[in-house]
Amino acid sequence: MRSRWRFAPLPTAVGITEDDPMHFDFEEAARGLGPSAFTSPYRSTVPLLSFMKSGDRLISLLEKLQLGPDSALHLEYTVAPPRGKGKVSCTDLMVIDGARSVAIEAKWTEPRYETVSEWLAGGTQENRQEVLEGWLDLIRQFTTAPVPPDDLADLQYQTLHRAASACSTSNQPSVAYVVFVAADTGQKPESSPSVDLELLRNRVGADTALGLALVTVEMEPTAAFAEIRDLAKGRSETGVAVMDALLEKDLFEFSQPTSKRF
Repeated sequence: MRSRWRFAPLPTAVGITEDDPMHFDFEEAARGLGPSAFTSPYRSTVPLLSFMKSGDRLISLLEKLQLGPDSALHLEYTVAPPRGKGKVSCTDLMVIDGARSVAIEAKWTEPRYETVSEWLAGGTQENRQEVLEGWLDLIRQFTTAPVPPDDLADLQYQTLHRAASACSTSNQPSVAYVVFVAADTGQKPESSPSVDLELLRNRVGADTALGLALVTVEMEPTAAFAEIRDLAKGRSETGVAVMDALLEKDLFEFSQPTSKRF
C-alpha cells in the first residue's frame, strides 16, 4: 500500500521555493529523484526511502529527533558554499519544523569519506580554504568556541558541510546520521558516523546550539530485495528496476529506531 505521507517540494532540484504550497506524495518524491539515485540496490537512499514509505515509521523517527508530524520534508536538500567556489552540500533529507531543522544523512554500506585535511589537499588551497571558512561561518553562529579549521583536520568533510547546511536553515539546527544495519548479515557502514559526531562535538563544544545525533535502525531484507540485490551497479536499467521495486514492494522489515545524542 502506497504511503499517504506528503512531502515538501525539492526546492533546488526543480526550482520550487519552500513558500510554494505544492507538495509531492511519496511516489512523486521518489520518482523526482530519478533512476540515477538508485543505480545500486545498496545505496543508503534505498533503505531510507523504504523506511519512509510508512507514515508511522517516519513519525517514530521524527519523534526520536524531537520533530513534529507536520514537519516539512525536503529530499536531496542542497546548500551552496557561502564563500569560495565549490560543490553544493546535498543532504539526503532536510526536515524543517518551524524554527528547528535536522539534516538527516543515511548510511548503510558506504565507507567513511575524505577528511577535511584530505579534501583541502585535493584542490586549489586558497579557494578551498575560503570554502571551508564559509561553512565554518555558518556553524560559528551557534557556538561560543572559535572552531579554527586546523581543529577539524581529521573530521569527515561531509559531516562538516552537512552541519553547516543545517545551520543555514533554522535557529535550532541539528545533524542526524541514520545508520541502517542489515540484521541477517550485520552489514553496516565501514566506519560508524559516531566517530565524526563525537569529534565535531568535542571541537564545537558542549554548550553549542548545534544538535548532533546518531539513529540506528536494524532491518531484515525481504524476498523482494533478494530479487534486486545482485543487479549490476552503475547501470541505468538497475536504477529503473530498483526504483520500481522500491515503489511497488516492501524491500525491508524494520525495527524501531534507537538514538544517541552527542
